[in-house]
Amino acid sequence: MAQHSKGPWRAAPEGVPYNAIVCDEPMRTYTDRYTAQMEREAYGGYLVCESVAPQNVPIITAAPDLLEALEGLYLAYFGGPSKGRGPYLAKELGLQHEFATNGYAAIAQALEAKANAAIAKAKGQSPA
Repeated sequence: MAQHSKGPWRAAPEGVPYNAIVCDEPMRTYTDRYTAQMEREAYGGYLVCESVAPQNVPIITAAPDLLEALEGLYLAYFGGPSKGRGPYLAKELGLQHEFATNGYAAIAQALEAKANAAIAKAKGQSPA
């Protein structure tokens, strides 16, 4: 499976041409530091894509967040490793303490918050 640039993705800073989408970690290996530095200076980050129609910027920048939220919901619904999905999912979400205290409610709240934030970002809205 192909790897994508790690999120978060964001629109390039105001004034950068080509309506670019950038991230803070490089996706590829650069042959020299000069090329990587030029890309960061030209786009305000490492290039994910360019020539993006303005109305598509929110959905593209939300892609890593949407994937993360969907993966979490998938694990919660269909189950994680056979040793028990609750503790596994709590560990994946960094919620071991909350899970020990509140059980699955902590996981449900965290996944709901991630999903709501990702959907709002995709729609170009502020999270509720």
